[in-house]
Amino acid sequence: MTGKMKLLAGKLGRKIEELSRLRIRDTRSIIDVDIREAFSREELVSAETRRGRSGESWGGRDRYAEFSFSLDVPVGSPCRLRCDLGEGHELFGPEGLVMVDEHPAHALDKYHREVPLKAGEHTIRIEAWSGLGDEPHLYMPPRLLLVDEETEGLYFDGLCCLEAALTLPEDDKRRIDLLYALDEALGRIDFRKPGTDEFYLSVIEARRSLSNPLPGDAFAEVSAFGHCHIDLAWLWRVRHTREKAVRSFSTALSLLERYPNFVFSQGQAQLYAWLPKDRPDMFREVLERVNEGRWEITGSAWVECDCNLTGGESLVRQLLYGKRYFREKFGVETKVAWFPDTFGFNANLPQIFRRCGIEVFITSKLSWNQFNPFPHDTFWWEGIDGTEVLAHFITTPPNSPDLPYFTYNGILEAEKVAGTWANYRQKGHNTALVFPFGYGDGGGGPTMEMLEKGQRLPRFPFLPRVRFEGVEKFAHTLVDISKNTDFPRYRGELYLEYHRGTYTTQGWIKMLNRQSEILYHEAEIAASLALREGMEYPAKELEEGWKEVLFHQFHDILTGSSIAGVYEDARAAYRHILENGQKMRERAMRFIAGRMRAEKGSICLFNFLAHTREEPLGLPGGILSDFECSLVQGEKTCDTQQSEDGKLLVSGVSVPPCGCTVLRRGKKRKQKTSRLRVEEQLLENEYFRVILDNDGLICSLFDKRLERECIAPGETANLFQAFEDLPIAHDAWDIDRYYQDKRWDITDLSRIAVTEAGPVRGTLVLERRFGRSTIIQRVRIWRDFDRLDFVTEIDWQERNTLLKVAFPFSLRPQFASCEIPWGYLLRPTSPSSEQDEARFEVCAHRFVDISEADWGIALLNDGKYGVDFCGGTVRLTCLKSPLYPDSTADRGTHRFSYALYPHRGNLPASKVIERAAEFNQPVHAFNMDDTKVGYENPRSFITIEGEGVFLEALKKAENGEGIVFRLVERQGRRRHVKVRLLDPPLKLWETNLMEDYEREWPVKNDGWEAEFTPFQARTFLAVW
Repeated sequence: MTGKMKLLAGKLGRKIEELSRLRIRDTRSIIDVDIREAFSREELVSAETRRGRSGESWGGRDRYAEFSFSLDVPVGSPCRLRCDLGEGHELFGPEGLVMVDEHPAHALDKYHREVPLKAGEHTIRIEAWSGLGDEPHLYMPPRLLLVDEETEGLYFDGLCCLEAALTLPEDDKRRIDLLYALDEALGRIDFRKPGTDEFYLSVIEARRSLSNPLPGDAFAEVSAFGHCHIDLAWLWRVRHTREKAVRSFSTALSLLERYPNFVFSQGQAQLYAWLPKDRPDMFREVLERVNEGRWEITGSAWVECDCNLTGGESLVRQLLYGKRYFREKFGVETKVAWFPDTFGFNANLPQIFRRCGIEVFITSKLSWNQFNPFPHDTFWWEGIDGTEVLAHFITTPPNSPDLPYFTYNGILEAEKVAGTWANYRQKGHNTALVFPFGYGDGGGGPTMEMLEKGQRLPRFPFLPRVRFEGVEKFAHTLVDISKNTDFPRYRGELYLEYHRGTYTTQGWIKMLNRQSEILYHEAEIAASLALREGMEYPAKELEEGWKEVLFHQFHDILTGSSIAGVYEDARAAYRHILENGQKMRERAMRFIAGRMRAEKGSICLFNFLAHTREEPLGLPGGILSDFECSLVQGEKTCDTQQSEDGKLLVSGVSVPPCGCTVLRRGKKRKQKTSRLRVEEQLLENEYFRVILDNDGLICSLFDKRLERECIAPGETANLFQAFEDLPIAHDAWDIDRYYQDKRWDITDLSRIAVTEAGPVRGTLVLERRFGRSTIIQRVRIWRDFDRLDFVTEIDWQERNTLLKVAFPFSLRPQFASCEIPWGYLLRPTSPSSEQDEARFEVCAHRFVDISEADWGIALLNDGKYGVDFCGGTVRLTCLKSPLYPDSTADRGTHRFSYALYPHRGNLPASKVIERAAEFNQPVHAFNMDDTKVGYENPRSFITIEGEGVFLEALKKAENGEGIVFRLVERQGRRRHVKVRLLDPPLKLWETNLMEDYEREWPVKNDGWEAEFTPFQARTFLAVW
């Protein structure tokens, strides 16, 4: 830009700044304000009242206040109430809700300070929250602003014109012409006479001279919609979130009333579910706006959940409960999966999305990638089963030019609209883009300034044409475009090259999430089977429990990236979740067992997996107090052992698929000779010989069946390794590539002892110390089972320290198989590309397997997710212990287990998936009463004949008619299976994941048959 044009732009900016000041005709301070403060909203009612004084402070950390006054708003000029609660950080408060005549009118926060008022007498009450910053806030008396509409209109006309012109190249004639036209218009105003009739007449004339439309047609379209991203918990607790939602929704409703063409979009069903309880009147207003088509329901999920750690069935429930809630409460069928802030996406989501009726998936988070920009912005995303879903990435520039990624919290202005198009990489395929605008994360949403600009931006044809339109309508347009456009394709996971620590931080919540997912899966199976026997199905209780589980899968809770208070609340919530789930499961199991033929004192064993289980069992303490008797199944006497912790170990039991069996007491007999050897440096059974070195590390794991050594020559396994963990930016979120620069091998062995020596199980206890922490581990070998267990208890007191356990195996496969929801993903064991190098920490669920053609080794776990590879070495990430945002994260006692399972064949030819399921889902046992008449023992309710297909859900149908069976092929092969039921149905339908009927299915004899393609999920609904 030449010096003359720079000067002109500066001159125009100065005049527009002056117009901003002059648009306020008059200001009146409100002196008589009553203030009350308290530590909670409930305490405000009885708090002492004082008169507010300018310059005093209020608040502090997490305090509540109420500011009350009366106000007479004059007739004539539009009026706004200006309230400055303080200058806190946008994520830490302060915030407030303005109640006008006891009606929620508008929110107050860093970006929302003015509230429109109608003429007349009003009582004003501001419900204020100080936020979670430590500093108090300066009290400033509210002010009544009398606004001149024409001057304010000219201010926005001029500002938009200037901002639009500056998006063009410096030598572009349109830019120069616009600047000169704006200069001519503003030159009509005599700034020496503000407030006079002459001044206001000149303003009208200036606006008229700027009103002529510019020639030309827009080359692209931007669907701009108001948006309010609200993290359901993060740097604030859940109770704060509910208040943030009310405040943000009040602002959106206020803007919808004033701007007829404005569209507001909001996802996350949980936010809406809170509203009738917190503000029923506001919920009714939202419903009215939804019915008008101006408040758009979107997102489809119950919460914007994490999509790496969350299990497959939980992901279905996120969409099932979210979409069903929107359908029932608002009559809306959402088609968009709106996950703008989630930290990466597993490779089976396309199937789950499409089978739940999702047409378009939208996010922005992959623009955060550290090393490799994702190659597409609009593309067909293909999952591991071959299903495709249309994906679109937001390209809106961030609010700060220093940030390298795009945002879902856009500011609607010319520069950002131009940037959205400039950033987009499929320009040759598509000209329709999406632009969410409004402040977010901590709520807030759009502002009046954004809407004023948004209404004016279509004047400038050299910008993409802005139209107020929701994301669901944008998605419909994108789907239509895709029918005639060859968008690129991308197969596999959408890996975020960032936030790798979220697989591990706050390890306890990840374990409780997995336990809860399993518990409610089992409770549904038990309740469904009991329903067929005549018990009432606890539908409401199960749904409420599931929704609590789903809530805690929110992407800043389950990932471990929230403040300590969030996790205090979560621990209490999980106690409730687990207690209720256990009660429902127990009640149903006992109902079923009560119909089995048994003698008093017999033990009922219940198996919720759809394959026969023949592993040794560890039954709860107290299940059999008389260890002088034996246990008999049919004609077979089972070997037993009392464990070191008082449990009953049983070998030789067979438990039928998805069913139960009864063990009766018998006379004590001589048990067969144990083939176990357990010494301080040796563990041996008929399958393995495990040798430990002087440090208690495994130097040899010999598989006798294959006559192969599993540990790499010269290496030791089960080696705990600690690393200095000081990520550059996001302490709880990130593991940076350089973390391996400083490593400590934990070899200090303070204790080794044999605590169990058979006949069923042998156990070797190892105790180690590191810093201020202690690791106690029980290495367990079973007489009749080909699995080696590591039961681990860690008292962890380190800070900024990452803990892994390493297994250098003798195999050298090119890929490792990592379990993901409903399948597995092949990951390279050694990097061969920049993308591989960026994936130095990855997510795996219950197992990691490395295999050659004829054998392999699986590392199973019961609640850990982070893992890394280097050739044949697999390392499981155990703990992270960051300091921010929770300085106590991962400090304390952790109990978890992992296991080694060497096997014949590669993964699809092995029993890895079955062993991983068994490791996570023990057989359930309880004592029985005397039942002379009942069903024969054992009793199986469901049997799947055929390999590789697993029962993922068995539940009562959402419509109340029949039972839903969800079956998934997990081994990556084509399969033909037969499902046999104890009680064959009269009618059978195949449905989608939303349980909508698709086709009637033939019932043959006692069940049905079905074909499965690799990783395919199929859902059937049976009616009796």
